[in-house]
Amino acid sequence: IDNPKLEYDLDWLAILRKTHHLSTSSPHNVELPNELAVIDETDRDWLRERIGSLDIPNNFTQTVPPISHGNVVDPVPRILPPPIPLMGNPQTDHLLQLLQLDHIITVPFADSSSPPIVISEPPPCESSAPLPVEDVVEDGNEIDLDDADE
Repeated sequence: IDNPKLEYDLDWLAILRKTHHLSTSSPHNVELPNELAVIDETDRDWLRERIGSLDIPNNFTQTVPPISHGNVVDPVPRILPPPIPLMGNPQTDHLLQLLQLDHIITVPFADSSSPPIVISEPPPCESSAPLPVEDVVEDGNEIDLDDADE
């Protein structure tokens, strides 16, 4: 292939449109409908008419600086960093606009003049501290590796 390119999948886009209302930012379970979402030629025609080419636009925009660990020997932090602000990106905005969908689990891209949206800050966590074991479930298929050596 001389000029490889990425393309949207028409059925995938149609499924996104038909099931977008099931997306939620809530931690609660989503009640799924009993009937299946049916994709038909009407859905595909709407997409063909709306977006034209299935070529994914070459419109990547860097919205945050890349993570740099520098010369750090242990890239795993001992204390979790502060929360990362919720931040949109222009590619998601463009796709949602093409599909005429709202942001549900994403936020619109904001330029640097807009204040960031911050998720509530988690307490610091020492990575060397043992994790609490609350509910131990016995697994009959578990193999005790200490016994396997004997």
